[in-house]
Amino acid sequence: MNKINAINIVGVRGVKNPLKLNLNKKSILIYGDNGSGKSSITDALEWFYYDRVGHLVSKETGATKGKGTLRNLFLNSSDDAFIKIDFSKPELSSQKIINSALKITQTNTSNEFKEFLNTSQSENLILRYRDLVKFIVAPKTEKLDTLQKIIGFSQVGAIRDLLRKNAGRIARNINAARYDNKKSIQQAIIIENFGQNITSAKQFYEVANKLIKPLKLKNEIKSYKNIKEVLTEIESKEDREIIERISFHSKVNETLSEIIGNIDDVNSDYETYYNSVIELKKEKDKVEKLQILKLLLEGQKLFQNEIVKENYCPLCQQEKNRTELLREINQRIEELEELKQEKEKVEQLSKDLLHKILLNLNILNALKTEKLFRKEENASLQEQITEIISSLNKYNEELKKNILSEDKILKSSDLILKESDIRKIAEESKQTSKTLSESQKKNPKLQIHTKLSLTAQAYGQ
Repeated sequence: MNKINAINIVGVRGVKNPLKLNLNKKSILIYGDNGSGKSSITDALEWFYYDRVGHLVSKETGATKGKGTLRNLFLNSSDDAFIKIDFSKPELSSQKIINSALKITQTNTSNEFKEFLNTSQSENLILRYRDLVKFIVAPKTEKLDTLQKIIGFSQVGAIRDLLRKNAGRIARNINAARYDNKKSIQQAIIIENFGQNITSAKQFYEVANKLIKPLKLKNEIKSYKNIKEVLTEIESKEDREIIERISFHSKVNETLSEIIGNIDDVNSDYETYYNSVIELKKEKDKVEKLQILKLLLEGQKLFQNEIVKENYCPLCQQEKNRTELLREINQRIEELEELKQEKEKVEQLSKDLLHKILLNLNILNALKTEKLFRKEENASLQEQITEIISSLNKYNEELKKNILSEDKILKSSDLILKESDIRKIAEESKQTSKTLSESQKKNPKLQIHTKLSLTAQAYGQ
């Protein structure tokens, strides 16, 4: 582990004459009266590592115009101001110099030293009194963030929060898409047509080859491309129409089965959303005051950054104890932050539910683009699907209402989509597909074509 052996400072900030601190790789405590030079030492160290002094940032320390604030005013123009640090690893020792022309030089220019500085700059090496004050007076909601900044953990915290947010978003998308529901539907189709579940491509090809074996075809199925070739080979012009009808009604059944699996979630989530909105409406007056949260946060900064040091309120210009006022502001911020989180939670519920509904609408609208959907023989199905879409759109209308407006939001019982109604339509389509298939029992090619095409479609999704 690299440790400091000695620190030499000359002409930096309040240190005019040479000051040497022999640490010998040990920790030391520096104490003294105000104005005795303690801050000058930390300023010099901060400048060495960061090329700036944080609390002098308003004077542009480290920039072209502000470098003069680093040099001691009484230092001879012919003398250099510098801080030299000797480390236990000699190859990292260096001296940082600022001459009278305000030119800065670092004597150690090795890549190893540059890497060491870069690593050091990612940490918070200097802890000042004002940082502790910020932590003490920070509201509960900001204490962790303030502490992370003090210990140099804020970047890690930010990355963690970003990962959490993205993980949450991905989880919500997975939940909205209901992949587990879709997978179970596909497995049911595979089992129904192949007589077993399929867990690998190799297994799929083996079972498919057994299925087509009675047809004594020239080619075996060794890839997904071969499946399409086989289907084309065994399909006849005479069978094409009935194959399309069987496939269409199977797709209707599969689509509606997927919708059925999603409806419970939609109904349940809407009920949660409805109850949350009702609770939030009870706090309407407080929620409307969220508009002043930004103002309070700005006021908090004025005190924390010591822009306002006197005992008065910068808004009303009346006398008020500075500490008490800051505590009062922090308390108000905490209350509003909690309310803000509740409001954001409700808004997120709305977004997630809108996303789920959109996915279901997309599924149904995709079904409407099917060629056979528009056939007159499917007029009843068209009406039923349109009705389901209309019901889902009613959810959308409610979710898009301003949660704090006077508009009443409909109860979940007024919107609920009945799973039994959709299941009935799905069963009818399934039965139609089955009836069409059974009508062709004497046509083995069509039977095999139907089983292979439906299974391939389910497995390939």
